[in-house]
Parts: sequence; structure tokens; C-alpha cells
Amino acid sequence: MKPAATLPVVSTGADIRGERVRAGDAGYGVDPRPDGARPCRAALDVILTSALVDILSSRISVGSRVMQRGIGDIVEGHVTELVIEHIRRHSLPATASKPETKRSVEDLLLEVEGTTFYVDVKARDLDGTFSMPNLISIDRLEKLYRKERNVLLLLMVEYSRDGDDIIVDDVRWNSIEEICWGSLAIQNLGKGQLQIRNAKKRLGRFGGDRAEWMRRFISEGAAFYGAAAAKALEAEKVWLARIGKTDDAPADGIANGNAQLDLFGEDAA
Repeated sequence: MKPAATLPVVSTGADIRGERVRAGDAGYGVDPRPDGARPCRAALDVILTSALVDILSSRISVGSRVMQRGIGDIVEGHVTELVIEHIRRHSLPATASKPETKRSVEDLLLEVEGTTFYVDVKARDLDGTFSMPNLISIDRLEKLYRKERNVLLLLMVEYSRDGDDIIVDDVRWNSIEEICWGSLAIQNLGKGQLQIRNAKKRLGRFGGDRAEWMRRFISEGAAFYGAAAAKALEAEKVWLARIGKTDDAPADGIANGNAQLDLFGEDAA
């Protein structure tokens, strides 16, 4: 078996074909080497690059009737199988597994040198229209990142259509804390959903470390909830006005959630 160090490496960072990124720029809760590189991220880059280099320019059959969401599922499954098989075949010092449930954060779970990478695989059609892909609930991300050795990794596979096939044009990955907030948005879905602001644009790189990114994340989350609360209060005023009441003199029953008694009266069915 080939040792991990001898495997082909096209990039030491987060883009196989694009700009080289020095491993370990973001904090991962592990002690850096004297040269500043963080061992777990350097090892992860070797594994992913060597596992996925052959996917570039490859053709994946998807059929003519499969829509974009279906293609995304096919690509996610393809990438997951490639990485798991690569680690097994080369006996690499890492573990890889599929998610236990459909509601899991990740499409692929990687354990590398004591760090757990929750890999979210996203497929993007280069000829597609504007999109804002969902990443993760901000509530789930906050809980996930309470452990410094948990990392959410976005793995983007860009493709173009060719009849019943897709051709993979580019593959790159970033931890969530490497992505700048100009490329991210929190949308009003559930408890707040972290999204890519525009998937057709290259993701900007955050200039600080993990701790700094998390401080900004908490600030953005608080601002989102504050705006949502203000909208809810405005909506409350509108609804109260519809039954001739104001927040200064609430109708009996509204405060305890029994508004239907006032809306429909005693004769309501």
C-alpha cells in the first residue's frame, strides 16, 4: 500500500485547479506546527486532493430527465463513495462514513488526526441561474462549533451538462470559517438558515481565524433574530388592529393564545 505522503497532491489548499491556499490559515483547535501549518488540515487536503483529482473532466451519467436537485444527489453520492473507497484502498490514517440519517448536517463524515470534518457536498451547474444554496441552521452550527475539533467543510463540485451526462469542471473546498461574510447570508427559514449569498460568484476568503469568524457569526445571528423579532411585533400590531384592538388594550383571550374566542364569538363551531 502507498503511504499517504506519497499520494499525488495537486493542491495544498482548498481548490484543485484554482488559487493555492496555505493549509491551516483558519483555527481548528489543534496546535500548529512551527511553520504555521495545522496538521489535521494539511492531512485532509492530501486525502481530498488525491481522492478527487480524477473526478476533474470526468463524465457522470445522470439521464436526461434528472433535474438540478437530482443531479446534486448523484454528485454527492459519487463524491462520498470516491473518498470512502480511496481511504480504504490506501489504508490512510483517517475514517470516512456516510451520514446516519437524512437530517444529518453532513454528506460525508471524516475523522482526521483528531478533528471531525462534517463535509457538505454541493453541486453547481455552471450554466445555471442565480441560487442561494442552504448550508446549515445557524442554531445547529452554533451547537456544532462548541467543540473546537468539529469543522463544517463545504465541498463544491462545479459541472456542465452534456446530454445525459455532466462533466465536472472544478472541485474545491473551504471550511465555513474560511468564507467571508460578504459571501454568506442568514435567511428566514426555521431558526435561521445560513446560505451562500450567490453561488455563481467565487466565495470570498475571511481574513481572521476561527475565533474571529465565530464572533462575527454570533453578531450576525443576533442581528437576524433582532430583525425577526421586530417584524413579528409589527405583524402582531396588524393582526390586533384587524379585531379593533391595540397592544395597549389586548382582547381577552389573545394573551393566553385563545384568540379564536374573540374572532368568532361564542357561536363559532
